[in-house]
Amino acid sequence: KKVIIVGAGAQGNVISGILAKAPEVSKIMLVDLDVERAAEVAQFINSDKIEVEKADASDKSQLVALFTKGGYDLVVNATLPTFNRQVIEAALEAGAHYIDMASDEFLPEKDGKQYLVEQLEYAEEFKKQGLMANILAGGDSGLVNVMAKEAVDELDEVDYIGIRDYGVVTCDEPVAMWSFQTYMEDCADKAIYWEDGQYKWAEPFTGEEEYYFPAPLDVKGKVFYHSHEEPLTIPAFIGKPVKYVDFKMGDPDSATWEF
Repeated sequence: KKVIIVGAGAQGNVISGILAKAPEVSKIMLVDLDVERAAEVAQFINSDKIEVEKADASDKSQLVALFTKGGYDLVVNATLPTFNRQVIEAALEAGAHYIDMASDEFLPEKDGKQYLVEQLEYAEEFKKQGLMANILAGGDSGLVNVMAKEAVDELDEVDYIGIRDYGVVTCDEPVAMWSFQTYMEDCADKAIYWEDGQYKWAEPFTGEEEYYFPAPLDVKGKVFYHSHEEPLTIPAFIGKPVKYVDFKMGDPDSATWEF
């Protein structure tokens, strides 16, 4: 299979390394507006499967031409969520499967219909073409949704689903595990949560809670409401009624977030 990855940042780096080891993948094209960055990632991974090319994720026509020319089976959207629509529409026009890790728009409306996130506007078109689109397929969102579903399947009733995200990183200088721009936007946005059958909004850095994180962290940490997709998607797809869903995040230096 041939895969094209749009975005050579922290996520694109990791994804490229994983796919380079997959026997099912014969070719990986890593594209970024900063082609030198893409080349650095390819050099670090050091796989004959990886090639690099310059591409602008905001230019849909350029993406369509690139996806079509290469005949790629899968488009991996590892760029900023701001460019989701361009990458999704280009994948559809090129007849490629699609995967991403985040949303840009919560509860958007189109033609009088409200969607949970913007990617779901394209669901019927992917089905019509016989293509797969796997959205929000990261750690969170993604893995935590699967974990919640497995737990819910063991229960008769569900009152509460809480997702707690916390990180302890030892580093000499600041490092971003994903897009720093997206991270800061999420910190500044109001956080959505689900309560008694409706979506509600909380101000950022409210809802302070001290939560114990078991081993390997084995620490108590403060977490706060944080803008994320899980409270949107879990109530809709978990398979049982749930009264309350929220997402809270924190780290030992969370006081530095206040701006």
